[in-house]
Amino acid sequence: MITETQLTQKEKTMLDGEVSSGEWIEFVSRPFSLFVVSIWHYCYRIYVPEITGGQLRISDGIFTQHQNGVVENLRNKDEMSAVKDHLLRNVKSNRSEIIELLNRATVLNDDAAALLVSSESQGPSYEVILRLGCQVAVFGALLPRLLLEVFQEGGIDDLEILERCQSLRSQTFYPQLILKLLQPKVSRMIQGSGIVDSDKVSNFLLVEELFALDFSLAEVRYEKAQAGQTFVYFTKRGETSIFWMVESQTADTVYKIPEKGEIILIGNTGYEGMVKGAVRVCVSLDGNDVSDFKPGDILVTINCTPAIDHLVRKCSAILSDEGGEACHAAIISKQLRIPCIFDLKNATKILKDGDIVEVDAGKGQVKFLERP
Repeated sequence: MITETQLTQKEKTMLDGEVSSGEWIEFVSRPFSLFVVSIWHYCYRIYVPEITGGQLRISDGIFTQHQNGVVENLRNKDEMSAVKDHLLRNVKSNRSEIIELLNRATVLNDDAAALLVSSESQGPSYEVILRLGCQVAVFGALLPRLLLEVFQEGGIDDLEILERCQSLRSQTFYPQLILKLLQPKVSRMIQGSGIVDSDKVSNFLLVEELFALDFSLAEVRYEKAQAGQTFVYFTKRGETSIFWMVESQTADTVYKIPEKGEIILIGNTGYEGMVKGAVRVCVSLDGNDVSDFKPGDILVTINCTPAIDHLVRKCSAILSDEGGEACHAAIISKQLRIPCIFDLKNATKILKDGDIVEVDAGKGQVKFLERP
């Protein structure tokens, strides 16, 4: 059951109370549309049981869209801990099951890669693409991420599993499946129903409405977004609510211009080195929000993925909001010997295009120098 309303003060107080309750942990932030958020929720709810022997789900979440289009995702702390505990037990006592799951992830990634380069004019149905995208997201992305976290937290040393998880994390196919194959197909379906601006309207469809071939509410949501409204997608204990917020209700923090010489960001070292330069901020999945990226620019991103490697190979340093020791930013920075700092939390929010900064990756620090 999904309810959808304008956000009232009562509901805002409820949401603020949820966020501050201690039940939730920050998971990821991504520039996802409402359509992709609904798929995100669907695939975790449906396919996480397949990596936990049918025992557990990840079904609760708060997805808050900010004015820059980035969606911040909070997940239920107990649900995430239960899944990680299950994986930890299996690594210790049923290692073969973990290997089988990683084998399946590799096969799914191979299937996704093959489908993305297929020259078939029509291609598979939307159901086939959606199912593969969801399985790749859970087996090829979520599973290795959680296993790497288990290794870091549990002190387990299994080089084969570690290397396989790192390899899987270095490939990201599910956003491409959704954005390059599924969404264009859905857009054509919407266009066939007589709705104009179908490419844009498709961003506001829910996966449940796709199954029902009901596109009417997507057009209404698109009009809300055109008026500057953003959404909160809140799901808990099987009940889902979508709240629409006007700009005055958003909780986006306004950051003041830093002082010259101020240490403004502290994170973890991916690869040591010191560099000065102008920053370019990338919040999209594929770097299409960045134009005229010059060799030597400092790349500032929410989460460094293979989809923006064309920017990575031109930059003089990588600054990432997210990441851990086995994240793509840390891995590729070592390969290319590019200074890198990850887990900076708010780099994409504090820094603006053109800011001049000094990166001391060895210390995990970023110093502000100038805003032209």
